[in-house]
Amino acid sequence: SFEVSVLLTNVASIASNSRYVDEDMNRCFLQKDLSDPTRTSTLEARRAKELNDVLGPKGSADAADLIIDLHNTTADTGVALMMPPGDELSHAIASHLISLDPSVRVCNWNANQNDWPMLPSVGKHGMTFEVGAVPWGVMDGAVYQKTRRLVLASLQYVEAHNAALARQPPGPWLPTSVQVHAFVRAVDYPRDADGEIAGMIHPDFQGKDFEPLQRGDAAFLSVDGQTAIPFTPK
Repeated sequence: SFEVSVLLTNVASIASNSRYVDEDMNRCFLQKDLSDPTRTSTLEARRAKELNDVLGPKGSADAADLIIDLHNTTADTGVALMMPPGDELSHAIASHLISLDPSVRVCNWNANQNDWPMLPSVGKHGMTFEVGAVPWGVMDGAVYQKTRRLVLASLQYVEAHNAALARQPPGPWLPTSVQVHAFVRAVDYPRDADGEIAGMIHPDFQGKDFEPLQRGDAAFLSVDGQTAIPFTPK
């Protein structure tokens, strides 16, 4: 009931085995930048405009119905699905994937913004599969198999969704819910009087991504390794 197209987005960075050449491509898809004819100084900015021509134009009726952006990352994310906070279809797909694999996490983009610079925002719906920890240029067989399985399950869900839409009357629709991780704020590292970083992640917190951090927990360790610096949000 739908067509699938596969594109390599940042071809130059793939060739150079790097995250990007001039700038992070997933900072290049704001509407104002895509519509600015002078925003062409970097390879990624130019490529973003090409992708917008193919998959968009962003915000138009002709934009792709769903964009799934596949990323590897050196961060230990597992499979983290990152998406607009109001995108019901993407959250429904995510809920289905979590029912198949409870280790999948959902991370909403910043709800305080009305536009986002990521590639999936070009489509009517979209999400990023952020998969790690896998360095650039490395093939991890287990991670590959898991990601492939979840991507195919996403497409199967879309097929079932379309079939439900085509019924008369449409449906049935089942209520569902999904746990999401939402951006609250950025917390900087401790800094000295000159503004230089003066601490590192505390060993008790290192590697505990997506786990709660309570006020007073040891979040940082001073650079001399002697002083635990607690989490004290303002």
